Amino acid sequence: MLGRLLIAITACHALITPRLLVQRAPALKSTVADAVNKGKAEKGKVSFLKTAYPVASAATTLAWTACAMQALGTHPRLTLPPLHTRLTIAQALVPLPLVWASCDALKAAAEVGWSRLQSATYRRLNLALCASSLWLASACWFAPAFTGATTVTYACKLKAGATAIHLATAGIAAGAWFESSPGSLLQAPGRVVKGLAGAGMSLVPPRG
Repeated sequence: MLGRLLIAITACHALITPRLLVQRAPALKSTVADAVNKGKAEKGKVSFLKTAYPVASAATTLAWTACAMQALGTHPRLTLPPLHTRLTIAQALVPLPLVWASCDALKAAAEVGWSRLQSATYRRLNLALCASSLWLASACWFAPAFTGATTVTYACKLKAGATAIHLATAGIAAGAWFESSPGSLLQAPGRVVKGLAGAGMSLVPPRG
């Protein structure tokens, strides 16, 4: 009797197992396909960013330098020696290495992979690059309001081109930050506040 019972259980198991495998096969196939598609999408984003960051760095340098040369190349009321003018322009270009270092660090992170860009450090760096680029775009477009001098204006083509470059850089950084951050769009403002607070706190020296 026991032997017949074991045979019946084995037969039922043999009949049920293939059906379960057939039922699970589409779900397993779908999961694998989703993982492959996700990997391809992330690879495409990383490939784009590896090119976008150096281009943004070079374009920002060009726009910044052109604006500095036009705004500081001549004085509206004084005749200054050429050396003074060159030193004034050079002083305005001092922050450029910060742009180069930021874009180079983000490019290096993109070369490692999407997981590196998802770390808090590089999310905040993207957020900082976005904020600084938006500030530069505003300063270029509304130059007289920023400087308090109506004489500090840019040619129309330079004004439009430099503003577009800074806005494009901000867009690249903002897109990378949003894609690498967890949560939905509605949670973005909270993440911005948290990122800014975290970046500010990281500047406080540790207590010994």
